[in-house]
Amino acid sequence: GGQPVPSRVRAICEAVADARNVAPERNPAIWLTEHARVPPNAWVDPNWKNSWPRTGDLEAAIGVADMVIAAAQIPEVQGTFVHALHGTDGPWPLFHREKGGGMHPGAVYWALRILRDSMLEDVLPTSTNSSNDSRYEGGYDLRTVVMADVEHRKYSIWAVNRSGQSVTAHLGIP
Repeated sequence: GGQPVPSRVRAICEAVADARNVAPERNPAIWLTEHARVPPNAWVDPNWKNSWPRTGDLEAAIGVADMVIAAAQIPEVQGTFVHALHGTDGPWPLFHREKGGGMHPGAVYWALRILRDSMLEDVLPTSTNSSNDSRYEGGYDLRTVVMADVEHRKYSIWAVNRSGQSVTAHLGIP
């Protein structure tokens, strides 16, 4: 689909650096919007409606989780706005409209809900070493971030696997 997560993260870091160059005495606050996954052909096919379901499927949920995990590690990022809070037949839905009139949450909603429910106050410096057996364009299979509560008695780990295979992770907290 669209650009890999690392290219978006580099763009955010470049924006932070630019803001600091302009006003070194201020700490930039960044709110991310419009980073939802774009399916293949969205930019080449003017009528990419057939690809709209791919903006709310499991692959989209993994891509959004990857971006949120990456954004959590950039202190200047204050929050993210992802997908559309709707249940229409348009792209990037958090909810899917049922033919009988109801709605149900989609894969992206559940990914965001899992992350939100396990979020803690303190994002710890996190280093992840990962292979790229999946050949994901971003260059890795696994992205992680570790958080702790204020007293550092409770930890939460966010991780996303870009590979189609299981990945074994080893965690070390000094």
